[in-house]
Amino acid sequence: MSLGSGLWLAILAGCGAGSQAPTEPMPVICDGTPPPEAESLCAVQAAAALTRADKLEDAQATCDALPSATWRGECHFQISEALADTGHLDQALASCADTGQYARMCEGHALWMMSETLVDATPSSADADAQIEALVAKLPPPPEAASGSAWDVSDIARSAAWHGIYAGSGSADPTAARGASAERRKYAISAFAWEATRLLDAGGLDAPEARALLAPQVIAIWEGTTPAPHGSIQAQPCWDAPMMPRPDMDAEIWLPSIRTYPGNTRFYDEDLHTDLTIAAIEGAWAHGKPAAAKALLELQDSPSVALQKTLARQLALMPDQVAAVEDVYPKTGSDDAVLRKVFKKTRKALEKNRAGRSVVSNAKGECK
Repeated sequence: MSLGSGLWLAILAGCGAGSQAPTEPMPVICDGTPPPEAESLCAVQAAAALTRADKLEDAQATCDALPSATWRGECHFQISEALADTGHLDQALASCADTGQYARMCEGHALWMMSETLVDATPSSADADAQIEALVAKLPPPPEAASGSAWDVSDIARSAAWHGIYAGSGSADPTAARGASAERRKYAISAFAWEATRLLDAGGLDAPEARALLAPQVIAIWEGTTPAPHGSIQAQPCWDAPMMPRPDMDAEIWLPSIRTYPGNTRFYDEDLHTDLTIAAIEGAWAHGKPAAAKALLELQDSPSVALQKTLARQLALMPDQVAAVEDVYPKTGSDDAVLRKVFKKTRKALEKNRAGRSVVSNAKGECK
């Protein structure tokens, strides 16, 4: 395979819908006069560099000069991410209008990358929900072009802002999250559970088969029967979480769900305790503290389809813990076919190492 064709395959896998496109300079390829096959890739990187150097008009002109609509879209996507990473939300969102079919995904990335600074609230702020809704009200109208995503940009903004309140704050005080309205509570619960599971001790970390289910502790913290844990503070560049393997999207299988950091999704349930359980399971996985397969299997009798789908996905991610899981999971029932699809599609994506495009900030910082 020639260098050029390899580059094309790499970047097309990363354009908008695939894995993260290159953001670091490639001096050997882009230094001087790049080969024809690399010209568009190098132009994209140059546009991102110009944006970070506060030369936005030059960056936009570089993108607009590209002959391919796909490359122009990717180029403006990279401009938007660079703007978000340097603290320019309005300009980042405006740039997304030029990304073509990935406009909605682009807006989501910009919001997630600025998650920490979207609102001025803390876990103890009783008015956090009001602050977030004020942010949502000021979002620009969505561009006509969209990626076909099931998630509205206002909902992504809610997820990102709530995450920014809790993630790395060093506090799992439920005050802010408990103040969210019933219809928006799922976004707050995701963020609260993320930080709670980060700060809680999962137990048995050296023996994966003995890891505890953190959901009961998370529920107790929410209800105030257990003191909220406190710990180290982490700035956004230090929010570390893996990308969930991403199977082909299927509305019947993957909804209802909401977006979560760093480009993942989670199922949700309108029942408070069930949703806290789901968010705790997902949060523990994100922090490398997944509950043992045995603990997850004990939840199989729950009537919640969202929880059952969560279990199917989580069990698919631990092939070493569940022997012949296809023969024992899920139990025969009305949703058996759907759960098997969730399990098998997730396992297949895991085996292929297929993930989405991360929304992690490129900024660097000292992490504890």
